[in-house]
Amino acid sequence: MEAGTLNICYVKPPFPRSYKGKFHILFAHARQLHLTRFLLSSQAPEYDVYFVDQLSTCVPFLRLFGRTRVVFYCHFPDKLLANGAFIEGNVIMKNTGLLKRLYRMPMDWLEEATTSKSFSFAHISVLMLDSGNADIILANSSFTARVFKSYFPSIGQRPRVVYPGINLSTYDSPVSLSDPDVVVLTS
Repeated sequence: MEAGTLNICYVKPPFPRSYKGKFHILFAHARQLHLTRFLLSSQAPEYDVYFVDQLSTCVPFLRLFGRTRVVFYCHFPDKLLANGAFIEGNVIMKNTGLLKRLYRMPMDWLEEATTSKSFSFAHISVLMLDSGNADIILANSSFTARVFKSYFPSIGQRPRVVYPGINLSTYDSPVSLSDPDVVVLTS
């Protein structure tokens, strides 16, 4: 492999993204577990570290069977995005029906349980074989790290912040001050 290049292996999932516009998170978990099965198979190359983005479902499996380090990058807790609007520390619940709340309960539990080493739910301790936690949990902002820590109390570690990278070369092109979309501000 040349310097600056990346080998890409596409693993086609047998599951759709949704069914009639519903069940997005259920299929997202199934698709990730399908990929995890491939990564843990003898067909896949060995990796020094797994970088897991957004969904944590695969973390305990990668830790237990992959026998390597796992980095989990959290954008924002899905349980807060799916169940209502989040405004500065308050979850404002949308008027969701009973079926959606029942559908979301195991998904929300799974999100926290697969990110933490042990999780206490309704006075039942679920031990993830001391393999559930990622070696490090990252968040895309201080705000997300604070919300994550607040809404996942069973997870002992506070995420470290790594801001998403931006392509600075995009801003290298000259700017035309005659462009009507360009406004010069002075302070």
